[in-house]
Amino acid sequence: PIRLAAAPACCGSGAPLFSRPSSPRRAVGGGARRGAAMAAQYHPGQEVEYFSGSMNQWILARVVRQGAAPGTYDLDCKDGVAMDRIRLPAVTSGGQPSFGQPSQSSGSRSLGGPLGLGDGESCFYKSSTHGWITAQAVRFRPEDGAYDLDVKGQVPPQNIFCLRAGEVVDYHSASSNSWIPAKVVRPCADPGVFDLDCKDAVHISRIRPPSDGAASRPQAPYGGKGAGRG
Repeated sequence: PIRLAAAPACCGSGAPLFSRPSSPRRAVGGGARRGAAMAAQYHPGQEVEYFSGSMNQWILARVVRQGAAPGTYDLDCKDGVAMDRIRLPAVTSGGQPSFGQPSQSSGSRSLGGPLGLGDGESCFYKSSTHGWITAQAVRFRPEDGAYDLDVKGQVPPQNIFCLRAGEVVDYHSASSNSWIPAKVVRPCADPGVFDLDCKDAVHISRIRPPSDGAASRPQAPYGGKGAGRG
């Protein structure tokens, strides 16, 4: 019978000629849930968490399609994201996804600017590629009047939709499996959750700017009385 010769002892470091493949790189942050997510297959429209390198935290995102490169996905906030930077969202005891985002309660620090966005306040950003996507306010740029969001920097106010009390939105009803008109009543204590006139404690993933074109019109300045809403 054929016998394989042992590696000669003179091979430098003494490592065997044949070694096992190295284990795949761990997902950012580690943990069993992230490891399971790497083996998962995501589908278009699915809500996930994406690890933003610029923000150094997990943020809410939505799957658009499989990426051009193997093992990647195009998300609504970024294309070609590797699977080790995507995970399934955790769920709180109240049944709402928890994305580890800063609170947007009334006690959050105001960033200033015409929209009066608070630090970490949830909003929508109008992406030229994906339309309206969820975002969070990071800072106001007085030098050019724009805002930095967690998904995009230097965003002009007209490309931001704020979820303020009285604002008309679309709400995805699970019972009718359709988008219906609703009105924001107030933000909840949990980040990214809002009370609407038709349902309490609705996560932002089930809310979108109105599809009738109202979101394309400028919103009233913070503290205004409806100026610019037509």
